[in-house]
Amino acid sequence: MSKNDQQQTANIELKQTKAESNYSKLQWFFFVIVIPFLFAIAIALVVMTIAGLNVFDIVEKYGEKIPGVSSIINKNEGSSENIENVFTLRATIEDQKAEIAKLQSEIDSKLAEIDASQTEIDELTAQLTELQEKEREVTIKLEELAKVYETMSAKKSSAILAEMTNDDAIDILVKMNNESRAAILEKMEPAKAAELTVLLKAEENKMTAEQTEEDGTQQTEESQQQDQNEPAFENTVQ
Repeated sequence: MSKNDQQQTANIELKQTKAESNYSKLQWFFFVIVIPFLFAIAIALVVMTIAGLNVFDIVEKYGEKIPGVSSIINKNEGSSENIENVFTLRATIEDQKAEIAKLQSEIDSKLAEIDASQTEIDELTAQLTELQEKEREVTIKLEELAKVYETMSAKKSSAILAEMTNDDAIDILVKMNNESRAAILEKMEPAKAAELTVLLKAEENKMTAEQTEEDGTQQTEESQQQDQNEPAFENTVQ
């Protein structure tokens, strides 16, 4: 064996000896210090638990005084608070979504009611327009019929009107001029003429009242329209 080989062999043996020595020291440290220390901690925990002490509260209490441990504890507490805040925000968002859905449902319901009301208004307006048109047609026919009776002799017209119902006769007499009406009533029997005269007077009073009410409504609308236009005019002048 050469001298170099002997030197290498000696180095290997020396390294092995050092490794075994380090392993022996580590083994000694583990069995002599670490294991007894852990065993002592376990016994202490058991004794403190039996004594009724909350080990975790004590660790937290004294751990806050240690810089490294306190930062870990505070970090955990901050994380817990953040988690609680997230849950709270999520719950708030869900509540707001539910409230929005409820309000949207109410809005849709009100819009549906408005649409239904508008449809009903349109139908009633159409019915009113139709009735007004029919009333105008009837009025025109009565006026034309009244003119026919005016062209006839008073004796003949009175005989025909006397055979009608009082309502039909009044409808025609109202549309006639005063001269023809007086001549026809003069040719009727006194009792029938008196009866129709009373009804004719009542109908004329009714028509006068309706005309007065219509004129008052028209004046009110014109006054309101004027009041609405005056501020705009004043602002224009200013």
